[in-house]
Amino acid sequence: RLSDPPRISFWTRRSSHSDEETNLLENVPFEISYARQRDRTVKAFRKAIALLLTGFQKLQDKQTLFFRYALNLTQTQVSKELKQNQSSISRRLERLNRRIFKQILAHIGQHRNIEPSATVFAEIEAVLYQHYSKRIDSFVKKIICSLDDQTWELLKLYYVVQKPLSDIGSMIQRSEEEVRDRLEEIRTGLCSKIINHIQQQLELQLQPNGTAQQKIPVMIEERLETICNIIYSQREQKQSA
Repeated sequence: RLSDPPRISFWTRRSSHSDEETNLLENVPFEISYARQRDRTVKAFRKAIALLLTGFQKLQDKQTLFFRYALNLTQTQVSKELKQNQSSISRRLERLNRRIFKQILAHIGQHRNIEPSATVFAEIEAVLYQHYSKRIDSFVKKIICSLDDQTWELLKLYYVVQKPLSDIGSMIQRSEEEVRDRLEEIRTGLCSKIINHIQQQLELQLQPNGTAQQKIPVMIEERLETICNIIYSQREQKQSA
């Protein structure tokens, strides 16, 4: 890839008077340096977008972005949650995406020649989904960390150690059915706290039995195993330190 013309071998003698050989690849920068540079660029890009999103002042903008990218609702579903027509939601999202795009161009001034396109908007949207997904993760993690020791122990046994319900019941002297009911109670409590937090943050009331209300429990369940493992690892590292 780096040789022109291509070579059979990159080993060569240091000089015509020496039998000592050297490898021409020794002077090629390690790929890891490129990976690190890319990672730094990506982190800076995500941080810039996070700052942009926290800078939005209009409540409707915040609500629309959250519904669209945190809960992954369609424009139709967002319009029902906000009780607005779909065309208004579509125009608002387009305006917000263009605003984000223009401010990102200011952040990466060396690429000012980039023109708005469907591809670029898709890439920005992917970062927006990730940004809001991490916000949901932080909500769930914060609530789990605030649980009492017994509740956390039950979550750890089920999601981290992955013990069968019958084994957990034997360990805590409860029936399998009681363990199942307690886990469902914990999930319901987590969902309730997340919903309350979202409503407080966005100053809105989620529609009863609406798509958002139905999606949040599913999203939390999808995250519980991963987040419980993260919390467990962090606590183990802290204890070992």
